[in-house]
Amino acid sequence: MGLRSMTVHRYEEIRRRLAEGRSLREIARALGCSRRTVREVRDGERRSPDAPKSPPDPLWMSQIDWPTLIHDLGLGHPLKFLWEERARQLTTYPNFWKQFYRKFPQYREASVTAREFEPGERVEVDYAGDPIAWIHVPTGEIRKAWVFVAGLGFSQLLFAWAAEDMKSRNWLASHRRMLPITAASRT
Repeated sequence: MGLRSMTVHRYEEIRRRLAEGRSLREIARALGCSRRTVREVRDGERRSPDAPKSPPDPLWMSQIDWPTLIHDLGLGHPLKFLWEERARQLTTYPNFWKQFYRKFPQYREASVTAREFEPGERVEVDYAGDPIAWIHVPTGEIRKAWVFVAGLGFSQLLFAWAAEDMKSRNWLASHRRMLPITAASRT
């Protein structure tokens, strides 16, 4: 019997006939393929030809003790901390992060830690990401603005203000603008 190449249609047909409860021999004879091929499809060893091919793992991944790393991640250690401890000498953090989530997609889910604060206890501040472009109307010139953001720990209120740069005068001015608004929201 001549072997024929596995196509998506043939793969789906094998899956359909397996679901009907047909025997390996019967399916192999009807579709002109080997019983081994049918068995591999049944056992999940052979994937559909249209399934995305996963690239091989980089060599450095075999040098990491993944079960221990997963255990420590479950204890609440940040992934970046674990990279610094175990893989910094092997690869960069962005590469480690990408390969980790490719190997363990179940850990991609965002985890949220509920933190409770007393009113007025905490405000978290920083500049948010890349600068945004805006047009100065009188001149038509395109300028950049950096966005200062603040979040109150207790009420989860947010404040944002755009400034022309991140120099200390704008950092302090953004705080001054934020404080009267956040103080008014507590009353």
